[in-house]
Amino acid sequence: MVDHGIRAILFDLNGVLVDVDDYKRRGFCTNYDELCYVAEFLGLFTNIKTAIVTNCSRETTNSVIAALPMAPFFWDVIVTRDDVDGKTKPHPYPWLLASYKLGIPISQCLAIDNKDSGIIAAVEAGAKTARVNSPCQLTEGFLATTLRRLEMGI
Repeated sequence: MVDHGIRAILFDLNGVLVDVDDYKRRGFCTNYDELCYVAEFLGLFTNIKTAIVTNCSRETTNSVIAALPMAPFFWDVIVTRDDVDGKTKPHPYPWLLASYKLGIPISQCLAIDNKDSGIIAAVEAGAKTARVNSPCQLTEGFLATTLRRLEMGI
């Protein structure tokens, strides 16, 4: 297990956990195998909280989450565009709201996004950040590299 002061991981939904456009076209998620990486990745931590922070609507988010091979209770907090009063990413507010709802300082959160706008917003919020383009990038090696990068301040 790894403990580097990260108490929560905040995941973007579209492009990190699932391709929402693909889901809307097909009506189901096609990357079940890739999502196993998310569960394994979270297993590298102890006492970790999780959140989804997305610019998708609550309706779309709930529909996608229901189709994922992970139970809905896997997520401690879900923040959608419907929760942020027009302050969607690239505004830092969605990341800050997730942190607040989790009861964990943003400085102890790792925000994972696939877009520059999401990463910039997370940095502006004060979160640690990592960029991925698919769940299969969430490996122990990725975690080790990310934590080394964070410790070095880069």
